[in-house]
Amino acid sequence: MDTFSFRRDPPEVMLKEDPLKRVLCQVRFSANPELIDDDHEIKLASELRDQFPVRNSVQGVALQLFGTTPAVQRLRTFEDIEGVWKVTVAPDFVAVETSRYKNRDGFLAQLSGVLAALGSVSAPALVTRVGIRYTDQIEMSPELADWVNPALLGCFGHVDAHNVEIQNQVITALLRNRRSGSAVQVRSLILPGGAQIDAGVEPEAFESWVLDLDSAVEGREIFDVARLEGTARDLAHDAYRVFYWAVTDEFRKAFRGGGTS
Repeated sequence: MDTFSFRRDPPEVMLKEDPLKRVLCQVRFSANPELIDDDHEIKLASELRDQFPVRNSVQGVALQLFGTTPAVQRLRTFEDIEGVWKVTVAPDFVAVETSRYKNRDGFLAQLSGVLAALGSVSAPALVTRVGIRYTDQIEMSPELADWVNPALLGCFGHVDAHNVEIQNQVITALLRNRRSGSAVQVRSLILPGGAQIDAGVEPEAFESWVLDLDSAVEGREIFDVARLEGTARDLAHDAYRVFYWAVTDEFRKAFRGGGTS
């Protein structure tokens, strides 16, 4: 297998059989509590109505330091009619996610629209983190050894499959781009049927292999929609570089087609 490098630009391969369960982009920023008050929610809903007309208000748990009590904060959500796109707005972040990802340009266009709406209602002063996460999941198969880079398979292929079942396996690595300072958190998981990756991804009944890629950069930058879209595009491309390295030509042949990247 080839060694991985962020300098390599692999070809864009379109996949027909879609292994993607969810794509999510989160932009974290300095505290902006007025974003979720009733008046600003009404204004934001008006800006997002064409794409995300379904509104809701939920309670979320904010991450706290070890030894402190988790804080419950109010979240505003906006969804499309089909329920395949969702926007979540909190006092310190906005997230856009979909279970029906078509291509990078389409996803980034939706993200830009949401950021522009947010900026027109109450632009945050400072952005502190941008991350984009791709979660792929496929049913376990004997072909997995031919489809996936051995570096991500661990025990798979090295135990007697007739009398040994791998109940679960997690391989993690944090790959940092030395040039940009961004990083991709890589998780390769083997999960039993019914296991849930996280609350935002519905569990599958079958045993599966999951590739979870979280491409992110931290720092301080102003809230500028064009710059943020560019950052998200770079992060998405880094995640794709890892994905291309993680799977083989046999995988691409098995899943290749038109319509989904």
